[in-house]
Amino acid sequence: MSTTPNRPSFWSMVIVPFFRLWPVWLIGGFFLYGYHADKKSEEEAHALAEEYNRQHPVLSLPQTGDLSRPDLGNGPAVAPLTIQTRSSGSHYFLKMVETISGRTAFTAFIRSGDTLQTRMPIGSYEMRYATGSDWHGPSQLFGPRTNYNKADSTFVFSRDLSGYSGYTVELILQSHGNLSTRRIGKSSF
Repeated sequence: MSTTPNRPSFWSMVIVPFFRLWPVWLIGGFFLYGYHADKKSEEEAHALAEEYNRQHPVLSLPQTGDLSRPDLGNGPAVAPLTIQTRSSGSHYFLKMVETISGRTAFTAFIRSGDTLQTRMPIGSYEMRYATGSDWHGPSQLFGPRTNYNKADSTFVFSRDLSGYSGYTVELILQSHGNLSTRRIGKSSF
C-alpha cells in the first residue's frame, strides 16, 4: 500500500474560504465606502463654507440694539418690549412684523446672553427671529447655517388706563415655558 501526501485541493484552499468570507468582504466594503463618502461630504461641506465666506465675509457682531425701524405710520414707539437670551454662543436677529400688513416694523440684533430693551408702536405683531454664530450682515444674517423661527403667539401692544402694555420674552428653551415657537424656512422669514 502506498501513501500519497495529503495535499489540500484547489477547492478547499480557494473556493471554500471565498464563500465563507464573502459576507466579511461585503460588509467591510460598505463600511469602507461609507467612510470615504463621509470624508468626501465633510471635505465638500468645508470647501463650500470657505467659498461662501470668501463671497460673504464674517463681520464683527453688532452691539445689542435696534437695527432698523421704518416709519409705517403706526405712531411713536411707546410700549415696552424686553427680549432676554441665554449665553449659548448663538446670537439673534429679531424681526417684528405687522400682522395686518405683513410689513417689517422693527429689526434688532441681540448678542448671546444679552437683554434687549426697546419700545414698540401700538399694534399687533408677529415675532420672527434668526439664530446663528457667524454674522454676515443684515442680508445674509448668519450665512448658510442660519436657523429661522417664528413665535406662534401674536404680540399685541396697547394702551390702557394704567399705561402701555408690552412684553418680556425669554428666548431661552425651557420646560413649561409659555412661548411656543417653530422653525420656518428662509422664504417665510
